[in-house]
Amino acid sequence: MQLALDSGVRGLAGLRRGLSGGGEPAGSGGPLPGAQAHQDCRVLGQGEDALLRLGRVYQSLWRTVEWRLMREACHDLPRPVADLGCGDGAFGALLRDKIDHGFDGDAEILPHCDLSVYEAVAAVDLRETLPLPDGSLASVFSNSTFEHIVPVERALASVARALKPGGTFVISVPTVGLVHAFESRYTRAFANRLNTILGHHNLWSWAEWETRLRDVGFVGVNMRGYLTVDAARWFASRQLAPWEPLERRFPEYAWKRSVRDIRRHVRDSLTITDEKATTCVLVEAVRGGEAVV
Repeated sequence: MQLALDSGVRGLAGLRRGLSGGGEPAGSGGPLPGAQAHQDCRVLGQGEDALLRLGRVYQSLWRTVEWRLMREACHDLPRPVADLGCGDGAFGALLRDKIDHGFDGDAEILPHCDLSVYEAVAAVDLRETLPLPDGSLASVFSNSTFEHIVPVERALASVARALKPGGTFVISVPTVGLVHAFESRYTRAFANRLNTILGHHNLWSWAEWETRLRDVGFVGVNMRGYLTVDAARWFASRQLAPWEPLERRFPEYAWKRSVRDIRRHVRDSLTITDEKATTCVLVEAVRGGEAVV
């Protein structure tokens, strides 16, 4: 099965930054790892019915789930705290009132950050050492960025260097479950093409992510799954006709037609946490006391 229309594919290419943090492998000539696109971001509704609306409908589903989870995980993180792959800062500003450092791979997007929230922002290649003294941060968080970074080991080591022993690292990433969800409903060719367009490189199991984190000095690694298999398949279906061209031409109509599905998938994606039933993982890890090599 093919993705819908060349224009739709071109639109999806923007999701590499707009949905999930963006960034290109070394030597590609594209944005540095961690780059995000600037998008309008609105909170609709209140309490448990609140949704984030940004970009296309399918982006709103994924981001709403992450917003709910990251808000809970990051709200009380001790300072100094850094947001890696902060983009325009709109998402981070919905998680915390104050963030000491925002780092992103795209210098052009950083001026959009609200400096009443972010104390300082800087364009940084996350594969390189962060421009901070070793052990100077109490916590770091990053939403859907590290799946785009190649090689990711250097970026994880950079985080470990910047964190003090006992510091917390909160990260959300899609997993190999996303590949299985796309393949089982469509085809392997479809799954490979969509993940390539989205800029996904590190689609691993929970065990693989834990191994990578422990290798650079993290301990106490805790994980919970999110974004159900059904939600991921719904996301993929919106890349196909008639939805993609419909949403481009009639975004309000598409939103109204989709909002019931979005609410259902958000609810399920926050309730179901088993690795086999989900396609992404939220990781909370603690920096150990040993030096990072």
